[in-house]
Amino acid sequence: MPDNESNPKEIVPKHSECIACGKLLDCSEFFNDCTVWRTHGNYGSLEFDPMSDSTVCEVVICDECLVKKSKVIRVVKRTTRQRIVSEQSFEDWKKYIKELDKKSQHG
Repeated sequence: MPDNESNPKEIVPKHSECIACGKLLDCSEFFNDCTVWRTHGNYGSLEFDPMSDSTVCEVVICDECLVKKSKVIRVVKRTTRQRIVSEQSFEDWKKYIKELDKKSQHG
């Protein structure tokens, strides 16, 4: 993949497609109503593992699909050595965050 490191202008897409439903999302200023997921690759992947510090694969998932798939998405905390120290479903994580918000609003 050619890069433009000799002329490092940022390339900003105007639209991006949700990887789950195909909905076209406006991201001309910043990503709205969606999340951006990036990976540097994964050892063992036969499809994407460029072994480069600057190359990432990026996908966008709209918020609606994120909610629909919340039972199969994992939220994990990792140590600096990439060991998982906690894990829960995205759905459970959202409940946890809502509880924290309630507690912070009530003192």
